[in-house]
Amino acid sequence: MDRKFIWRFVRSGNTMSEEDNITLYEGTINSMECEGQAINQATTDMQIGVAITDKNLTYKEDDRVEVFEEVQVPQQINWNPPGF
Repeated sequence: MDRKFIWRFVRSGNTMSEEDNITLYEGTINSMECEGQAINQATTDMQIGVAITDKNLTYKEDDRVEVFEEVQVPQQINWNPPGF
C-alpha cells in the first residue's frame, strides 16, 4: 500500500455548499481489499473495503471519499530588480 496518498472521508451537510461538509477522517489507510483480496488500486464504481486506524468511524451511504497526493513544489521567484 502506497503511504504517500491522503484519504479524506467527508459527510455532506444539509445544503449543497462545500462549507457544510464535515471531514470525518483525513490520513493514510492501513489496507484496501476487493472481494477478500488485497489490492493496490481501484477504479471508478469498484466496491472496495478500506481499513483505517480510527475504528470508531462509521460510513453512511452518501459519504464521499477523496484521495489525493500532497506534492511539494519548490517556490520559484522571477524577480530581477534593476541594480542587482
